[in-house]
Amino acid sequence: MNDSLSLPLRQGPAGIRALTTWESMWLPLGEGESLGLPLGRGTGWQPQQVPRQEAASEGRQALWYRAAFNRPDHPGRVLLRFGGAFLAANVWFNGRLLGSHYGYFGPFGFDVSPFLRPDNLLVVCCESPVEKDSIAKKHVMGVFADGDSRPYPSSAYFGLPENYEWEVPIGLWRPVELEYVGAVHLDWMRLTPRLEAGDVGVVDIEARLRNLDAREMAGVVGFEVDCPGGVPIRLVRDFKLPGGLEQTLNLTFTVPNAKRWLPWRLGNPTQYEVTATVLVDGKLSTQVKERFGFRDVEVRPNHSGWSVRVNGHRMF
Repeated sequence: MNDSLSLPLRQGPAGIRALTTWESMWLPLGEGESLGLPLGRGTGWQPQQVPRQEAASEGRQALWYRAAFNRPDHPGRVLLRFGGAFLAANVWFNGRLLGSHYGYFGPFGFDVSPFLRPDNLLVVCCESPVEKDSIAKKHVMGVFADGDSRPYPSSAYFGLPENYEWEVPIGLWRPVELEYVGAVHLDWMRLTPRLEAGDVGVVDIEARLRNLDAREMAGVVGFEVDCPGGVPIRLVRDFKLPGGLEQTLNLTFTVPNAKRWLPWRLGNPTQYEVTATVLVDGKLSTQVKERFGFRDVEVRPNHSGWSVRVNGHRMF
């Protein structure tokens, strides 16, 4: 459904700039393109706060946004990052359709580097259909379109008055930012910690690099683990990425005498921090920090319900 980059990690080592000056316009579903809104045309634009969640109703199920900004003073790549847009978002940049995204929690974005001008215009159309027929629903909105989230008993769900106005969330409810990175950035990084032989911590790292440039890029990616009270652990890997492609790295490191994470009432919630750094031709391309903890979790059924233990301590 989505022709956009998935951007779960805020990384911009050269800075992140929020777009804060916005205007918006309400329209029915499917309208706006014929009026020239993707080019920023049309009348009726009003100042709009972003981020902010709005409410869509019948006849007001499409919310158009526009924001103008100058070309960033950054020699590398410029990513357009959306922290969250409800529900379906179509994005135009300087009159060009960049792509779309469906779903409200996943951060997404686009590499706008090739399309930047001295003066730039971003236009976004958020659509959130109001579906009254609970049996014929087509869109995934969870509790946001479910009768149980309404201010009346669920038993009255099918007995609403005819003039009741249904509302569902819509809009840019998380920040929209320009993220300044190098040619190679991290799509995502997954940390899977576990304990072996009692107090030996083992962490599996899975990270995906993406080359945003059309040229082949070579460099190194380093992972540094900050151990509380100990010496940092470092791992380094070389990479070579053809233009526009991605590469997944898998690494494993051990932490001797690992300290366990505990719920606050049982001890210290010890966390470790991993810093991933990508260098291209010796220059910083991107950097990401992530935290993790070591703990044993045991869940077993018994005659009275469930037995839940964290690091051997009984919970609940």
